[in-house]
Amino acid sequence: MPVADLLFVDAGSFLVSSGCLALIRCSLLNINTIALRQAIVPPQLFGRVVSIAQVLAWSAIPLGALAGAAAINLSGSVTGVYAVIGGLTAAIALAFAFSPVACGDRYLAEAAERRAGSAGAGRSPGSRAADPG
Repeated sequence: MPVADLLFVDAGSFLVSSGCLALIRCSLLNINTIALRQAIVPPQLFGRVVSIAQVLAWSAIPLGALAGAAAINLSGSVTGVYAVIGGLTAAIALAFAFSPVACGDRYLAEAAERRAGSAGAGRSPGSRAADPG
């Protein structure tokens, strides 16, 4: 078996395994972001927030594909474009590590305090609503 065939098989298996790991990573990220969104968004706004998040996420996919194709056409180097994309991905992750998003626990605690405060702000246990009838 020629060495080129072995490299292709190894590269193919590497791409498949990398794709599987990326899907697992994205699934875990989605679980965390959805749980955080459910915890901090008020119920009356939840549907709106979810729809906006989905529109932004799904509209970025074709825009990214077009931008990547344009970058490859301009540079002529697929490897270089992927290297730049990898560097940008790492930079974005690093930026988020030092942003308020990294302190999601604080937002969860604030949301729990708001809920506890709004639940206790109702009527007192001994009071009754006026009977209309």
